Amino acid sequence: MTEVNHGMTANRRQQQKAETAQRIFEAALALFHEQGFAATTVEQITQAAGVAKGTFFTHFASKEAVLEHIGRVQMDRLNAVFAADPGFERQPARAQLHAVLRTLAAGVEGQPARMRTLTVELLMRQSLFDVDRQGIGELDALFERIVARGQERGELRAGEPPRRLAMLVRGAYFLAFFEWVQSEGAPLAPLAARYLDLLLDGIGPL
Repeated sequence: MTEVNHGMTANRRQQQKAETAQRIFEAALALFHEQGFAATTVEQITQAAGVAKGTFFTHFASKEAVLEHIGRVQMDRLNAVFAADPGFERQPARAQLHAVLRTLAAGVEGQPARMRTLTVELLMRQSLFDVDRQGIGELDALFERIVARGQERGELRAGEPPRRLAMLVRGAYFLAFFEWVQSEGAPLAPLAARYLDLLLDGIGPL
């Protein structure tokens, strides 16, 4: 019983930690959108989030690190959704990839203006090739596993490295994402699905 209680306590602490990080992130993102990244201070973020300055630095090494939090949030969302679906890996690769993109879209499409601000700030502050800190390396690994299984089952074209095809899938999502942040209210999920279908129709079995 003690071990169970200890596990429950640890889970609660982990959940509280995640909730605090998310509250800081949302407060920061609102301020970045309202007054700009450069004009926003850590003190303003902590005040808006209702946390101490030390709490901020427990979760984020710097103001810049807040920008990268969305990658972690999105991967946590994906992991939770697919952990709840034990049959996910048995679905066709196409269905799995569509599910991933729908989940990614659901995590951001409720706030396009703020996502536009976040995207601009990220692109201004680091190279597109410096992606691991944004969680994209983990996303690529997920796509690669799905693609490899699809190749083994004859659902996707064999003969190409799974990592290469995974990067194409990731590229399809971000092309849709970049189009979405520049659009006026168009939903992201169907746009991402369209990009993915265009790609998959080109890399299906010969």
